[in-house]
Amino acid sequence: MPIQVFPTTIEKVYPLTLQVPEFAPHYPIERFYERLNDDQTHLILQANIDDQPAGFKIGYEVSEGIFYSWVGGVLPAYRRLGVAHALADNMETWLRQHHYHTLRMKTHNRFKNMLLFAIANGFNIIQVEEKVDVAQYRIVLEKKL
Repeated sequence: MPIQVFPTTIEKVYPLTLQVPEFAPHYPIERFYERLNDDQTHLILQANIDDQPAGFKIGYEVSEGIFYSWVGGVLPAYRRLGVAHALADNMETWLRQHHYHTLRMKTHNRFKNMLLFAIANGFNIIQVEEKVDVAQYRIVLEKKL
Protein backbone atom coordinates (compact mmCIF):
# COMPACT_ATOMS: atom_id res chain seq x y z
CA MET A 1 0.00 0.00 0.00
CA PRO A 2 1.78 3.16 -1.11
CA ILE A 3 1.27 6.18 1.14
CA GLN A 4 0.81 9.53 -0.57
CA VAL A 5 1.69 12.63 1.50
CA PHE A 6 0.79 16.09 0.26
CA PRO A 7 0.18 19.63 1.52
CA THR A 8 -3.42 20.55 2.19
CA THR A 9 -5.61 23.13 3.95
CA ILE A 10 -7.25 23.48 7.34
CA GLU A 11 -10.67 22.94 5.78
CA LYS A 12 -9.63 19.63 4.23
CA VAL A 13 -7.72 18.23 7.20
CA TYR A 14 -10.04 19.38 9.99
CA PRO A 15 -12.56 16.53 9.52
CA LEU A 16 -9.68 14.08 10.00
CA THR A 17 -8.86 15.58 13.40
CA LEU A 18 -12.36 14.62 14.53
CA GLN A 19 -11.66 10.95 13.71
CA VAL A 20 -8.70 10.60 16.08
CA PRO A 21 -10.17 9.33 19.36
CA GLU A 22 -7.21 10.53 21.45
CA PHE A 23 -8.09 14.14 20.62
CA ALA A 24 -11.49 14.11 22.35
CA PRO A 25 -12.59 16.65 23.30
CA HIS A 26 -11.79 18.00 19.86
CA TYR A 27 -10.52 21.47 19.10
CA PRO A 28 -13.02 23.68 17.28
CA ILE A 29 -11.89 24.70 13.80
CA GLU A 30 -11.43 28.27 15.07
CA ARG A 31 -8.51 27.05 17.19
CA PHE A 32 -6.75 25.96 13.98
CA TYR A 33 -7.28 29.36 12.38
CA GLU A 34 -5.90 31.05 15.52
CA ARG A 35 -2.74 28.91 15.48
CA LEU A 36 -2.19 28.97 11.71
CA ASN A 37 -2.49 32.53 10.53
CA ASP A 38 -1.40 33.90 7.17
CA ASP A 39 1.46 35.88 8.74
CA GLN A 40 3.30 32.79 9.94
CA THR A 41 4.92 29.95 8.07
CA HIS A 42 3.01 26.73 8.58
CA LEU A 43 2.69 23.31 7.01
CA ILE A 44 -0.41 21.13 6.84
CA LEU A 45 0.13 17.61 5.50
CA GLN A 46 -2.31 14.84 4.72
CA ALA A 47 -1.51 11.18 4.11
CA ASN A 48 -3.69 8.98 1.94
CA ILE A 49 -3.68 5.26 1.31
CA ASP A 50 -5.54 4.09 -1.80
CA ASP A 51 -6.93 7.62 -2.16
CA GLN A 52 -8.47 7.43 1.33
CA PRO A 53 -7.44 9.87 4.09
CA ALA A 54 -5.25 8.06 6.60
CA GLY A 55 -3.60 10.77 8.69
CA PHE A 56 -2.32 14.32 9.00
CA LYS A 57 0.40 16.47 10.54
CA ILE A 58 0.26 20.20 11.24
CA GLY A 59 3.02 22.53 12.36
CA TYR A 60 4.19 26.11 12.33
CA GLU A 61 7.23 28.30 12.82
CA VAL A 62 7.77 29.50 16.39
CA SER A 63 10.94 31.49 15.73
CA GLU A 64 13.68 31.68 13.15
CA GLY A 65 14.96 28.17 12.48
CA ILE A 66 12.55 26.49 14.92
CA PHE A 67 9.39 24.71 13.81
CA TYR A 68 6.71 23.31 16.12
CA SER A 69 4.89 20.11 15.18
CA TRP A 70 1.59 21.05 16.79
CA VAL A 71 -0.88 18.28 16.05
CA GLY A 72 -0.93 15.10 14.03
CA GLY A 73 -2.64 11.78 14.00
CA VAL A 74 -3.33 8.58 12.16
CA LEU A 75 -6.88 7.32 11.79
CA PRO A 76 -7.37 4.07 13.75
CA ALA A 77 -7.95 1.92 10.64
CA TYR A 78 -4.55 2.97 9.22
CA ARG A 79 -2.30 2.58 12.24
CA ARG A 80 0.84 0.41 12.11
CA LEU A 81 1.11 0.88 8.33
CA GLY A 82 3.87 3.50 8.33
CA VAL A 83 1.62 6.55 7.99
CA ALA A 84 3.13 8.42 10.95
CA HIS A 85 6.65 7.78 9.61
CA ALA A 86 5.67 8.98 6.14
CA LEU A 87 4.19 12.19 7.55
CA ALA A 88 7.19 12.82 9.83
CA ASP A 89 9.70 12.16 7.05
CA ASN A 90 7.85 14.47 4.68
CA MET A 91 7.70 17.25 7.27
CA GLU A 92 11.39 16.92 8.11
CA THR A 93 12.36 17.00 4.43
CA TRP A 94 10.32 20.16 3.94
CA LEU A 95 11.88 21.73 7.04
CA ARG A 96 15.43 21.02 5.87
CA GLN A 97 14.61 22.46 2.44
CA HIS A 98 13.36 25.61 4.18
CA HIS A 99 16.45 25.92 6.40
CA TYR A 100 14.97 24.99 9.77
CA HIS A 101 17.44 23.51 12.25
CA THR A 102 15.13 22.42 15.07
CA LEU A 103 11.83 20.57 15.25
CA ARG A 104 9.94 20.77 18.54
CA MET A 105 6.85 18.92 19.71
CA LYS A 106 4.82 18.32 22.85
CA THR A 107 2.80 15.31 23.94
CA HIS A 108 0.99 14.17 27.05
CA ASN A 109 2.54 11.58 29.32
CA ARG A 110 -0.53 9.37 28.73
CA PHE A 111 0.24 9.07 25.00
CA LYS A 112 2.95 6.46 25.40
CA ASN A 113 2.95 5.42 21.73
CA MET A 114 3.56 9.01 20.62
CA LEU A 115 6.31 9.43 23.19
CA LEU A 116 8.02 6.21 22.09
CA PHE A 117 7.63 7.16 18.41
CA ALA A 118 9.29 10.53 19.04
CA ILE A 119 12.22 9.10 20.99
CA ALA A 120 12.75 6.35 18.41
CA ASN A 121 12.87 9.05 15.73
CA GLY A 122 15.62 11.12 17.27
CA PHE A 123 13.74 13.47 19.60
CA ASN A 124 15.09 14.27 23.05
CA ILE A 125 13.01 15.26 26.07
CA ILE A 126 13.90 18.85 26.93
CA GLN A 127 11.20 19.73 29.45
CA VAL A 128 8.37 18.27 31.52
CA GLU A 129 5.40 20.48 32.39
CA GLU A 130 3.78 19.14 35.54
CA LYS A 131 -0.01 18.99 35.92
CA VAL A 132 -2.24 17.77 38.74
CA ASP A 133 -2.51 14.29 37.20
CA VAL A 134 0.76 12.64 36.12
CA ALA A 135 -0.98 11.23 33.01
CA GLN A 136 -1.58 14.84 31.91
CA TYR A 137 2.05 15.92 32.28
CA ARG A 138 3.22 17.58 29.05
CA ILE A 139 6.47 16.23 27.63
CA VAL A 140 8.34 18.71 25.42
CA LEU A 141 10.69 17.12 22.89
CA GLU A 142 13.14 18.50 20.38
CA LYS A 143 15.06 17.17 17.41
CA LYS A 144 17.99 18.80 15.64
CA LEU A 145 17.61 18.55 11.87
